[in-house]
Parts: sequence; structure tokens; C-alpha cells
Amino acid sequence: CGRFPTLVEDGVLGLGPPGFDDYPFNPNAKRQHLNPPFMQNLLAANVIPAKITGWKLPRTKDVGSVGSLSFAATNERNPTPWGISVDAVSINGAVAISTPVQGFVDFGTTQILMSVTEADTLNEKIPGARQVSPGEWIIPCNTQAVLALTIGGVVWRVDPRDLAFQPVDSPGLCKSNISGDVNAKDGRVTLGGAFLKNVYTVLNEDSLEVGLAQPR
Repeated sequence: CGRFPTLVEDGVLGLGPPGFDDYPFNPNAKRQHLNPPFMQNLLAANVIPAKITGWKLPRTKDVGSVGSLSFAATNERNPTPWGISVDAVSINGAVAISTPVQGFVDFGTTQILMSVTEADTLNEKIPGARQVSPGEWIIPCNTQAVLALTIGGVVWRVDPRDLAFQPVDSPGLCKSNISGDVNAKDGRVTLGGAFLKNVYTVLNEDSLEVGLAQPR
């Protein structure tokens, strides 16, 4: 696709397990995933010994930033504390969501997606934010707000630069990367590139476990 380099989406290879987009996941629903995905093909061809991937997304705003994707093993420089339950979410140290929510890693998503109610709760705590519509906000492009998610007993902070998405017509304002999805229920958060640029991620397809580590 000649347009791909100009698109905002981060996903490319489709490395999720078969039927991952079907919720709830049913591995026996063969008609939903007729062809073996990429990782299954690598395993069947003995190219890799296990269906594990280690991910580090680069950030274009950091000159010289380099991403990586390791197959069948993690990057040895990155330990992997596990956990996909998000225990709390805060903005600038003020807790906005204190009830545990279920987080889902999605390298094919740029934003951090959640219910409209929860997106409004977070965005309204960002200084200078303006609501465009329920769940959709614009924020200062140079925001210094710090989004933090507590996962596995560790506080994972998001670089403020990753909260601002595309510029809008209003000077100095950008679309917020914390976005409300009308189809999302409270308590379910999709963690896209805005979050994943700040961590090293390990995905174990056999156990469906997620590991996070501080990138180096």
C-alpha cells in the first residue's frame, strides 16, 4: 500500500492469536479464523521455538529512537514483570480511576481507548483540555500532563508528548490520544501506541499473558 507510510495506524503484521478480535475468544470457532496466522506459520516451519514476541515501539519525536521486535524470546536487557490488570489510572498524580479495569495491549491502535465516561473523566483533568463531543477532547499540543497507569504494582507513566495526537484547526491544540469509544464498556481499556511507546512489551501467545518492562 503506497499510502501506508502516511497513515496513523501502528499495526502491520497482525501478530495476535487466531480469532483475537472475536470477543469472547473462541479457539474452536474455525470459521472465524480459517488460515493460520503469522506466528503459527513460523512455529510450524520450526523458525521459532515458542509463540512469544518482545516489542519496543520507537518515538519519532526522539531523534535516533529505534524500535525492535524479537521473536520467540524477550530482549535480554529487559526483564518482564507481568500483569494486565490496571489497578488505577491518574493524571498529574491525581487518581481519576481507582477501580481496577481490564487493559488490552493493541499494537494496531494508536490511541488509548476506553468508555466515553472514563475518557471524559481523564481528559477533563488535563489543563487546557476542551471537550469536542462525548469522549473526544482537544488538549494543548505541548501539554505537560502525565498519565500514569498502575499495573502489576508498578506505576507506568506516559510521556506527555504521547498524549497529543493530530493538530486541529485551533492553534496550539491537538486531538487527545485518550479517546472514548461508544462501543467500549466501563472497565475495559485498549492500550495502543500512545501507551506502548513508553514500555517494553512481551506477548506470550500460548498463555495470553502480557509482560511489561521499562525500555532501555
